Amino acid sequence: MKKFVVLAILIGAMLGCAAAYKTVSLQNKDVTSHQIKVRDLETYKVTYFKEGKVFVRTVPTISKKEDLIEYLDKRKKAVSYLSAKQPSRIVYVTVTFNKKLSIEEFRSFLKKHKLEVMNYMYKSYPEGIGVFSTEIPRKLIKEMEDELKEKYGDDFRLVDGVVSFKTKLLAKDLTKLQRDAMVLLVDPGPLEVYVENPNAEVIAAVDYIYPSYERFR
Repeated sequence: MKKFVVLAILIGAMLGCAAAYKTVSLQNKDVTSHQIKVRDLETYKVTYFKEGKVFVRTVPTISKKEDLIEYLDKRKKAVSYLSAKQPSRIVYVTVTFNKKLSIEEFRSFLKKHKLEVMNYMYKSYPEGIGVFSTEIPRKLIKEMEDELKEKYGDDFRLVDGVVSFKTKLLAKDLTKLQRDAMVLLVDPGPLEVYVENPNAEVIAAVDYIYPSYERFR
């Protein structure tokens, strides 16, 4: 099954990650500086661009349940701060659900909060995870399932449920989203970035934490 997990992630990455921040124009020629910061629970790279744009790539490092609890607490404080102090800011977030949602439940959730998806992480059955872009490529999913069922059985499902997704919204709506019963965490990235760059356009790319949540919940 390990081979399948790698396959799912690679195919999902090719389809999904390229679409992740298509609405933001960041060119290498406009980079002014880079900064790498190492924290107890994450490492993140901040890239500064001309015209007040800041791109943050952050990778959580969660090795035990206590780390996960601390990480969740820190990010929830970041959500509260942004909602209260910078309500008109557009914030890029990774949203993790408390449990996997069916495609129908996922679509209903998006409609309820009026959100557009950049990409989403799915969980397969009986195991495996991957990432797809906004559109659910039903034909490709069916083709992959038919091929993989020969190896993993007729009950195998490539997309058994959606567990996490990336989107953007106004900071004033972050707290409402965090309070939704289906949501474990709305992750806007490190609070320090927003405090240090209050007037900049901050684009945060936060790694999905669902695998850690599954492991330590």
